[in-house]
Amino acid sequence: VGLVFEPMRNMSATIDAFDIKLKDVISTLPPNIVLQQCLATGEFCNLISRDIIGSIWAQPSGRIVATNVNIARLRTSGVDLGFNYVQKMEGMGSFGVNMNGTLLTKAENEPIPGAGSYDCKGLHGPTCGVPSPKWRHKVRGTWTMPWDVDLSLTWRHISKVANEGTSSNPQLNTPLNPIDQTFAAREYFDIAASWSLTKQLTLRGGINNLLDKDPPIANATTLAATFGNGNTYPQVYDTLGRRVFVNATYKF
Repeated sequence: VGLVFEPMRNMSATIDAFDIKLKDVISTLPPNIVLQQCLATGEFCNLISRDIIGSIWAQPSGRIVATNVNIARLRTSGVDLGFNYVQKMEGMGSFGVNMNGTLLTKAENEPIPGAGSYDCKGLHGPTCGVPSPKWRHKVRGTWTMPWDVDLSLTWRHISKVANEGTSSNPQLNTPLNPIDQTFAAREYFDIAASWSLTKQLTLRGGINNLLDKDPPIANATTLAATFGNGNTYPQVYDTLGRRVFVNATYKF
């Protein structure tokens, strides 16, 4: 369900609420859940194979089988917010602001029917997977000049994310080193410019991650093994540092 506001000709805002539920999801049983269920109820013990020294990680023969199955339910809900404003400036072109953000209110998973669910909102880890920040947004300000030049500044924000081990839910709670408990919020700033020299030729350039902000780092054992890489999550955080780009477009 959504709503669009246009209080002024040069201003608009949107709000969209979503609530998505999936049943019989094709996925794998989280290793931590398999271990917990085996110890608590004896279920899924057949998926655990120990190596000759009794561990499930030291040698290749130690493992937890994690083939695809139709597991129980997923539910995600939240609110998307948008805002657009453009102000004309006499003799100086116009200045516009655009914002898009998402407030996550629920990220529930019930991997085993009847065994209870857990909420991964604001968490990450071996069971929850990649970070699910409670709030993230992108704000972009653009100055459109009357000389066929555009300048823009973009602010990307990702709220802080805790390791799932800090959760009070028994399916997630595990002892943690204090250094691995939280990923602090990340702020990234990008600048870009374009110049239309002619109707056919346009030059563009900019710098992403202007302040060269590093990604958050954690012990590999506290990350989601399937999605983590280099002690962080490159699909969520900027891992390449400051990057400069230029390009030219010619139409004919």
